[in-house]
Amino acid sequence: MTLTRLLSAAAALACLLAAAPVHAQAPAAPSRGFVAEYAPTDDADHASIRASMQEHGFLEQVATHWNHWVRLPRRVPLRMAECPESGVEYDAVETAVNACYRTIDRFQGLSRAEGDWAHAGGAMIFMLAHAAAHAMGDVLALPQSARTEEGAHELTALLLAYSGRTRLDAVLGLHRVMELDSTWAEWGYARRHALTPERLRGLACLVYGSVPPDFVQHLAGLRQAGLVSDERAPRCRPEYVRLIERWGVRLDRHFARGPS
Repeated sequence: MTLTRLLSAAAALACLLAAAPVHAQAPAAPSRGFVAEYAPTDDADHASIRASMQEHGFLEQVATHWNHWVRLPRRVPLRMAECPESGVEYDAVETAVNACYRTIDRFQGLSRAEGDWAHAGGAMIFMLAHAAAHAMGDVLALPQSARTEEGAHELTALLLAYSGRTRLDAVLGLHRVMELDSTWAEWGYARRHALTPERLRGLACLVYGSVPPDFVQHLAGLRQAGLVSDERAPRCRPEYVRLIERWGVRLDRHFARGPS
């Protein structure tokens, strides 16, 4: 039952994310764009996770949403897979995003202890977005600055800017996982991607700035969580505008329209 609750929360967030605006382009053909895959597993617990995720169509909904906005020239699987540790990583050799079954296991334990399941779904969407940002840097042949962790964080902020209400859930979800897991800094994933609390605050500021001032109240949760301080909040919109100016020319032809 607990796994079902976790995946239901994740699928609910994915449903919000997949609700494409009227003017979004049609989903990409199967030969290109993000596609969902669920690698087989011999682990009984992971097989249960696989079946539940397929039932909820979690990866399918995430892929559908991103394909409304991002034009990729080739196929990039979003794949649940067996991995030696928890995380979500871009595999440049296979041109695939591998989300580890172990990550769901870990989130399940945190959620059970906390009694709150929504943050796990949000954290998973954040991690998928970060890996997708690495994929975009590679597949779209973006400049080397996009291949660094700093560049990937900036592209993650831009990808989340397309995600409507889910942008808030994704950032708050990862923030909550960082708070709940005292070993977060020891995760190989956290070390490889320099996902420190300070780095997350910087990304949260960009996400906060992605909303025009008249609508920024919808992201008040970022300020309430301490991710965007009162001092920094007025600077977030200008920081986001500079980000758009820095990446806009390179990304315009790959996106259905410019970010908000």
